[in-house]
Amino acid sequence: MQNLKAKKGIVSAGHTQTAEAAIEILNVGGNAYDAAIAALLASYVTEPCMSSAGGGGFMIVHTADKKNLLFDFFCQTPKHKKPLSQIDFYPVELNFGDAKETFHIGAGSVATPGSIAGIFDIYEKMCTLPMKVLVEPAIKYAKEGVTVDAFQHYDFLLLQNIIKGDKQMNPSFFPSNNGLIKEGETLAFPEMADYLDYLTKEGPRAFYEGEIARKIVDTLSEKGGFINLEDLKEYKATIRQPYSFNYKGYQLITNPYPSVGGGMIDYALKNIEQVELPEIFSEKHLDLLYRAIGKAQKEWAEVLKNHQAQANKRGCTTHFSILDEDGNAAGVSSTNGEGSACSIPGTQIMLNNMLGEAALFPNGFHSWPCNTRVSSLMSPTIALNKSGRAVIVTGSGGAGRIPAVIMQCIHYMLDYEMASHDAIKSPRVYLENGKLDVEPGFSLSNNHKIPDCEIARFSEQDMYFGGVHTVTYYRGKLGGAGDKRRSGVLLKN
Repeated sequence: MQNLKAKKGIVSAGHTQTAEAAIEILNVGGNAYDAAIAALLASYVTEPCMSSAGGGGFMIVHTADKKNLLFDFFCQTPKHKKPLSQIDFYPVELNFGDAKETFHIGAGSVATPGSIAGIFDIYEKMCTLPMKVLVEPAIKYAKEGVTVDAFQHYDFLLLQNIIKGDKQMNPSFFPSNNGLIKEGETLAFPEMADYLDYLTKEGPRAFYEGEIARKIVDTLSEKGGFINLEDLKEYKATIRQPYSFNYKGYQLITNPYPSVGGGMIDYALKNIEQVELPEIFSEKHLDLLYRAIGKAQKEWAEVLKNHQAQANKRGCTTHFSILDEDGNAAGVSSTNGEGSACSIPGTQIMLNNMLGEAALFPNGFHSWPCNTRVSSLMSPTIALNKSGRAVIVTGSGGAGRIPAVIMQCIHYMLDYEMASHDAIKSPRVYLENGKLDVEPGFSLSNNHKIPDCEIARFSEQDMYFGGVHTVTYYRGKLGGAGDKRRSGVLLKN
């Protein structure tokens, strides 16, 4: 790797080696966006059931010269449909311990992937180092392998019934007769390493056109999928103006329509802004959060009504946040859904199951409009102070709970002036269908009630409430926190 002047920065992510990839790039002089590309590529190896070149995501951007951008590289519905009798699309039940959930997978669940297009679009517009430098950490991890940590093993355990259906990936995730790869063992993707090296040399056309595109189409067509060569060739990452709103003297920028989480954050915070703040984590504070989230859900109902069913899922999404010393900020949220049990031959790249997400298509599976960006609740968010500097970069996984858990962490930091590490580890709530899920930490009497609402008290903090990985700039110092609910880490150089 090149040896240039290091740039100071800080990274919060859901895996140590995802964060290390970003720090490695900052150490050789890259900016926050160079580091973001390296971390995203690395996440395909370190967090393979949450992030994939076969999926999609978003990056929120605030530059040192005060430009705000949202890179949308989420998945796209296919241009054409087929008779359902020709489609490979089926349910699979996953066991979450306290509950079982049904997901739909197969070749007919795959939407056009956007992640690779996004990486090269960000690279062309925002980065300073050669792509061959940015991909080095990911290639190294894929060749040598990464140690499976407790959270990733838990994720693999949850999704093993889907992974088992992918014959190409079985040898990596089920390396012996002993079953699923265990915590502490090494997970490697040597074919992915070779492909990433090839992609670096050839550019995005090596994914969306040519041999790999034909492999994607042939694999999905043979199994009963929708994607064709035209879908891949014409896919484009999109730059949007972020959803922007003001709160307590700060400007917040987040993911705009066709994604809907940003509006939910805005409405919930505005409901809090209108009232006198109670003692933190008191019964009155719990009631305030209940009202703020509930009212925001109703006010935003016309947008959110198509997404409510998604909320109860644990969510297979990851997020990381980056700030560099110059004031460049990047927040990246990435997902592969739960995976489709299909992968690209010879690459070890798993493909998404976005067309199998029931919550995204309330009129029924296969009701999706053709050639349309799939909507999302992912909400990477940046808070800017009065001088226009990024002071908070945050985001989360967690399916339909994403806007609410991000909102609560921002609320704790801006309304109660909590340090980021205290805000991230503080208790969270989520309201869904008349039930308020509550983490331990609120001072509640045994008989505390909310009219027409069931209070479900969790015994401990849970990944259900997301992983709000956050970095901050406060009084001239970089800080932040990785959310331990989802194995979060914070690294700086």
